[in-house]
Amino acid sequence: MKLASTISLAAAAAACMAAATNASAAMIASDSAVEYNNPSPSNPWPGTANAGHTPALSTYSPTETYASGFGAWNIVVQNNQNSPYAGAYLGNNAGVAIRSSNNSFFVVYAHSPTTLTPRVDANRLFENSSDTGLGTLRAGQTFGVGYEEQSGSVGTPPTPITMGTTPGVNSGLILETVVGATTTPVFSLSFHPDSNDVMTTFITNSTGTTSYQVLTEANLQSGVNISFALNTSSSYTLTLAPVVVNAFTTLTYSGTVSGAINGADIFATNTNANTFFNNMAISGSPVPEPASLAMTCLGGVALLLVGRKRRFRA
Repeated sequence: MKLASTISLAAAAAACMAAATNASAAMIASDSAVEYNNPSPSNPWPGTANAGHTPALSTYSPTETYASGFGAWNIVVQNNQNSPYAGAYLGNNAGVAIRSSNNSFFVVYAHSPTTLTPRVDANRLFENSSDTGLGTLRAGQTFGVGYEEQSGSVGTPPTPITMGTTPGVNSGLILETVVGATTTPVFSLSFHPDSNDVMTTFITNSTGTTSYQVLTEANLQSGVNISFALNTSSSYTLTLAPVVVNAFTTLTYSGTVSGAINGADIFATNTNANTFFNNMAISGSPVPEPASLAMTCLGGVALLLVGRKRRFRA
């Protein structure tokens, strides 16, 4: 009888661990450009009648709530100088790899003027009024987005300029902690072609910034699926995979982060080409940290033991 009890308790503990560690994947949040012009809403992304081409920054209004599990878009433009040199709009072109089913995709651009450096940030929180339970990216969850750089004439304005003719090109993804009006970067992935069109990829995390020369401009122009998987509260796996099969070899990086991630920012600053992105999503079910998981299961087993002792005494 005692042996059977021991076996059943061991089985219960094993079942507890297995159930908690084998959480099934689920789409927690998702958004794509198709939601903003199919059918056409009254305020297309990013919320202006001219789809982002009006120079006046005050016209940008984060009113979009078509997404599931994400907060409204917040488009921030700095040093836009008339043309406009910096802004955001909804693109439409059948030749873009990350396009939605109706050929739409999001675009940010910050072209180089002769004086101040322009910058545009398209950011949002990981929750909205219909999904207040998400909030922070947790262990076991993955943030993903399709990313692509302009390789030809797409959309008007702005007039396309060949990417890489000016040093200091900088565009990419920032995952951040947002508390009120304060934003703190936790992780960033950025792409920098130099004057000779040599592409450098920078990854910044809790240990600093590391540079890699692994992707080319042609790779970015063919589309990259960016996947940031949070393994624990402080460790992650970054995957850069081609949108077009065999366009390049999938790249995987691991590292550590410090700080909660509850927002994402697609940015462009001092660029000479438009940055496209689409299909933003968070998937996966959060899993407990190993220590808390073990304590929970041990607590459950202890309660079983107490119950058995009481029955034996009775």
